[in-house]
Amino acid sequence: MSCAFLSCLTALQTPALAIAIYDDLVQASLSTPGPIPSGTSISFFGGSTSSFQFFSGNALATAAASLSPPGSATALVTGFASGPGSSFADSSASATSQASLVNLNATTVTFPLTISHSRNLSSSTIPFGGQSQFSFSDASFSLTLDNNTLLSNFSSCSGNCNSFDSGSDAFLFGLTPGSHSLQLSAFAFGDASSSPPFNPVPEPASLLLLGTSMAGLGLAARWRQRRQK
Repeated sequence: MSCAFLSCLTALQTPALAIAIYDDLVQASLSTPGPIPSGTSISFFGGSTSSFQFFSGNALATAAASLSPPGSATALVTGFASGPGSSFADSSASATSQASLVNLNATTVTFPLTISHSRNLSSSTIPFGGQSQFSFSDASFSLTLDNNTLLSNFSSCSGNCNSFDSGSDAFLFGLTPGSHSLQLSAFAFGDASSSPPFNPVPEPASLLLLGTSMAGLGLAARWRQRRQK
């Protein structure tokens, strides 16, 4: 699993604690199999990453994104929330690698491209004593050329589940003359919460009615006692 501390956390928690955990990793990379057509080129020039994490109560969330090496995108999120009491964890990460494809020929040529990808989602809950737990994971990767989607893949799981897949997809597409933009993206998200069971609190009017009823019952009992004397 991508984040060993979560496994250690589960082992350290006492049986009296309810726990919700998520652990999600997405990786994708681009390559050109064999020689590329004459008069064409591909170059990677960085990209963008973002991450967000939030947690409250007895919880922790992490998020990380990377573009190393060039032509790759990685997103990782982990988190847990445990009870008793209310706690919440939430995190997301995304990475988008940018590339430029150039065709200096006067005609369209067939360009080869391969995307390798792996995705590992894990979401689990450990209930205890009526405590309510929820965990959710989702992840995706995509490849676009000039804002046209060549590949898009999304997966999610919630509760107690594990999802792993890896592979590669080869593309042969017509590359028209000129310069083109290529984007490879990876995204991961996780959510976990733990909260105590719902115990409704009586409204003030209900308490007043209950008190009045109890007083009435007390007076009726006294009246019966007097009549029996």
